[in-house]
Amino acid sequence: MLIASSAMAKVGAFDDEPAATLLVPYFEVDLNSPTGRSTVVSVRATSASAVLTHVTLWTDQGVPVFGFNLYLTGYDVQTFDVRDVLNGALPATASD
Repeated sequence: MLIASSAMAKVGAFDDEPAATLLVPYFEVDLNSPTGRSTVVSVRATSASAVLTHVTLWTDQGVPVFGFNLYLTGYDVQTFDVRDVLNGALPATASD
C-alpha cells in the first residue's frame, strides 16, 4: 500500500521542497524566422527581498527543454523573449 505525504517548505529556510510555480500555459516561438512569432515573459518580485527563481521551458509534450536561473532584487522585473533564450541569449540578471 502506498501512502502519499505532502511536502512542507519552511519559510526562510533553504530546503529541498517545491515552491510557488508560475505557469505560462501557452507560448509560441518560430525559430526559423528572426521576425516570426515569439513570446515575451515578465517575472516580477513582489517584495523588497531579493529572490532566486528558476525558469524551465517545457514542450507541449511535457518534456523540459531548457532551464535557467533569474536573480531578482526587491521589486525587480525581468522580461525575456523565449526565442532569445532558446537561441542561447539568457537575460542578464542582478548579482548578489
